[in-house]
Amino acid sequence: MKERRDRNPKRQEIERINLELQNLQEQVKTLKGTFYDTYTVQETVPDTYRFKSEIDPNAPDEFNMEPDTWKKVDKQIWVPRDPTTLERNQLDELAQGIRAKERAIGRLVDEINVAKVMETVSDVLKYLDPKKHKNDIANLKSLEEQHFSSLYDLQNHISRWSGGQSSVTRELYKAIKKSDGSDIDYQMGKVAKQLEDRVNVHKTEKTFNFNAFKEQIPRVNIDEDLDKDDSHSNSL
Repeated sequence: MKERRDRNPKRQEIERINLELQNLQEQVKTLKGTFYDTYTVQETVPDTYRFKSEIDPNAPDEFNMEPDTWKKVDKQIWVPRDPTTLERNQLDELAQGIRAKERAIGRLVDEINVAKVMETVSDVLKYLDPKKHKNDIANLKSLEEQHFSSLYDLQNHISRWSGGQSSVTRELYKAIKKSDGSDIDYQMGKVAKQLEDRVNVHKTEKTFNFNAFKEQIPRVNIDEDLDKDDSHSNSL
C-alpha cells in the first residue's frame, strides 16, 4: 500500500481560504464593536480615607477606614445602538463573503475526500482477480470514469449496488456508504486493512510448497514391507 500524502495543493488552498475567512470574521467582530454610543457622566468617589471613630482592633485596617474627602471622576457609559443602513450593508457583504469562503472550503474538503476514496479504489482494482471478480472490476472502473467531485454524489451512485464479489470490494462499498466525510481516513483505513489481510493470505497460499510438505511425511517402503511379509509366511 502506498503512503498517502497529507499535504497537497487543495489542502494548502484550504489553509489560504481559511485565513481569508478568519479575516472576514474579524471584520464583522470589529464592525459590531462600534454599534454603541458613548456618554460621559461624572461620579463622586472617595479620594482620601480616615480611621473610624470606633475601630475593631482585631479587624484589618480596610475595615476600620471610612472616606474622608471626595472627588468627581468621569465615567464612560456604553449604550447599544442600531446599525446604520451603510453598516447593515457592510455586514451583509461580509456575511456573503463568509458564506462563499465556507462553501469553497467545503468543496475542497469534499474533493480531497473523494480523492482518498478513488485512491483506495485504485488499490482494490490492483488486487482483484479478472477471472473471479469481473463484475467488481467493471463497477470500480466505472467509478473512476465518472470523475466525482462530491462524496454525496459518489455515495448516491453506488447506493443501489449489491455486495461485491470480493470481501475487499464489499468492505469498500460499506465504508463509502457509511462515511460522513469527517471519518474518511478511518473508513478507508478499514478497507486498507482488509486488503492487506487478503494480500497476505494469497502470499501464504502461493508460497506453500507441496513437495516440501510431502518430504516431511514419514516415507514408507512398500516393497520392503512386502518382502518382510513373504519371509514371515515362509517361516510358517
